[in-house]
Amino acid sequence: MSTERKRPTCPDCQSILVPYLYGMPSGPPPEDGGPDDFFIAGCLLDVPAPKWGCRKCHYEFWDTDTNCTGQG
Repeated sequence: MSTERKRPTCPDCQSILVPYLYGMPSGPPPEDGGPDDFFIAGCLLDVPAPKWGCRKCHYEFWDTDTNCTGQG
């Protein structure tokens, strides 16, 4: 799933956020915070749904949040 786009940073701990993946992935994520890392969110999409998450402090970034900064 390699993401070439800039990823936001966590407003709480400044770690790079990991995207949520909805649906059925072909395998588990590496869980290392790298460019191929993702959170598995399942097949049913709740509205609103988290878009990004932090592996370090478990912060969730929703589409309605405006306090994340672009990393890069």
